[in-house]
Amino acid sequence: MHVIILEDCTGFPAGNATAERILNLGRMLTENGISVTLLLARPSELTAYDRNTSSAGTIAGIRYSYTCGTHVKASSFLGRRWQAWRGGYAALVQIFRLARLHANETVLYLYTDTPSISLAATALARVLNVPVVTELCEWKPTLPSCSYAQRLYYKFARLQTSDGIVAISTRLSQTAAETSQAGICRIPILTDVAECSVPRPPVDRNLISWCGQVDSYFEDIAWLIQVFRLVLMRCPGARLAIVGGCSSKAAAMVQGLLSAEHIPFKAVQLLGYVERSQLLELYAKSAALLLPLPESERSRCRFPTKLGEYLASGRPVITTAVGDLTRYLQDDSNAFITRPGNPPLFAEKIIAALENPGRSDAVGAAGREVARSHFHYAQHGPRFVEFLTRQLPGRTLANSPSHL
Repeated sequence: MHVIILEDCTGFPAGNATAERILNLGRMLTENGISVTLLLARPSELTAYDRNTSSAGTIAGIRYSYTCGTHVKASSFLGRRWQAWRGGYAALVQIFRLARLHANETVLYLYTDTPSISLAATALARVLNVPVVTELCEWKPTLPSCSYAQRLYYKFARLQTSDGIVAISTRLSQTAAETSQAGICRIPILTDVAECSVPRPPVDRNLISWCGQVDSYFEDIAWLIQVFRLVLMRCPGARLAIVGGCSSKAAAMVQGLLSAEHIPFKAVQLLGYVERSQLLELYAKSAALLLPLPESERSRCRFPTKLGEYLASGRPVITTAVGDLTRYLQDDSNAFITRPGNPPLFAEKIIAALENPGRSDAVGAAGREVARSHFHYAQHGPRFVEFLTRQLPGRTLANSPSHL
């Protein structure tokens, strides 16, 4: 079997949570003898010296290429439009070529949810008799930034035109079942627990950390700054590290919030994007790792990849009882959990973690075992391969469930 993963625009192999999930999905396949090609239809980097420095390559057995011929974005609007058109066209040509090369053994795995290229690739797959499997790791209509075209695509086409659906959460599995007749496989967040087994630095008992795209989750950051003000009243030596992509506009807004809450600038570090090794080191030396999820449909649908990485680090996670994390985590056992939307309660959990290092270490160790048991990518490989194999023409397994 040959699996073609089609993504629109994400930094690969180094990048955000999307890049990590694609990498782990690909490793699940290659380590089980399946060949994988990743096609990235649009470039992701601003310069040739950013996170990713090659337009094609192989990592963990996954062959990848930026189909527009470069991984660097054009400087002009027209240039970027040309790259998008060229990359989309070249991706379709690659799908056609690979499907012909691996006749009746090809699966198209749609990670992208951009309507134009998704619909074009699906139509081509239908002509070639190639099954289409859709990755469902977020429900974009819950985002204010979701375009009208994308809302229509989610409502009428994304799931309805799929032969199989891989959902990251129970909520998304239920949504898929209500919308489509396709088989469904739930693959939760994925991480590589072994990657976090490197020698660990000493824990900084005053450091708490949050990781994510600041611009995309600015409301979470604003809420967290309110919480941090309460923490400083009891733990004046506490420091907050905010890691992830952050525009100059968002950075200025964060500074404004700190001023409004009378929080010293030196108590909060806006680190921006950091290399993978630095990120894992930061996790390992933090007294606690923060994941505040609001009570919203978006939170109930999503299952943040960083939770798996947080847990795998062995440091205690402080989060809120929303969505699928409640299937795996229990308060004061393998995480610190409180109800969403209550800054004083969340602050109390942070304070408890800072003031009781022995208990924090025990909770962090238990959380690591959760990551090892449920989220280590290799655990899900055979089931994932079986699900994709079942989508091939004439390969439906007798007496096997459509949902895994």
